[in-house]
Amino acid sequence: MKTQHSRLWLSTGCVLVVLAVMAGAIGSHMVEEGSAQKSFETAATYHLYASLAIVVGAITSMLWQSKLWLVSFILALAGIIFFSGSLYIKSLAISETAPLGPFGGICIMASWAMLALAGIRGARVKE
Repeated sequence: MKTQHSRLWLSTGCVLVVLAVMAGAIGSHMVEEGSAQKSFETAATYHLYASLAIVVGAITSMLWQSKLWLVSFILALAGIIFFSGSLYIKSLAISETAPLGPFGGICIMASWAMLALAGIRGARVKE
């Protein structure tokens, strides 16, 4: 992966981390206590985990070349959208999105697995 693309993904991941922290703060103050607040908290937590996968992957993609980095980034982004997004929507009582949550969770797990594979199979970037 080219360094400019790695930097773009690093910036994207950092923005997503900021949004996850903001979501956690908003959820703790603006969502009613109970199961809705717990769902929102879970969404923000996994949003943060997936965002960190993008940040870690972007940094390490500058060290090792692998085509798996991009797959990992896309899976993490899909996980945020489908898992965290469905929980955000559910906890705000906008709509019931239950079928999307498990798919998003699988995407987040697969993203971390791709990071592991990329690290194992990647070739050192030539300086």
